[in-house]
Amino acid sequence: MLKRNCVVKYVDTSGIEHTVRVEAESLFEAAIRGLQRLDSSFGAGMWDGMSITVEVYAEPTTYGVMVQKLKRWIKSEENHATEGANPGRLPTPSRGGTKGLKNDLGNTRPGLRPPI
Repeated sequence: MLKRNCVVKYVDTSGIEHTVRVEAESLFEAAIRGLQRLDSSFGAGMWDGMSITVEVYAEPTTYGVMVQKLKRWIKSEENHATEGANPGRLPTPSRGGTKGLKNDLGNTRPGLRPPI
């Protein structure tokens, strides 16, 4: 299995949150490693009624896309839309470019397209 970066947290009886980062292959492994690092007495009965939080982080996935390929894709989607396959799914660029179009926050900025 693949080890993932995890954050293990718990809130003590005084309301203080304790946090530690660990690497683990499973949820239970992350919980155990985290509690061992946070408090060496986690095997004691005082832990039985407590709850912990485990956050699992995955590495981001990055893709590179050539703009020329995007333009070809847009053109093919426009052709499908005119044939009735997906009407209104993809907005077509205006002849004047994207200047003056508003983004999803209502701001006008050159180069931004309206939300799809």
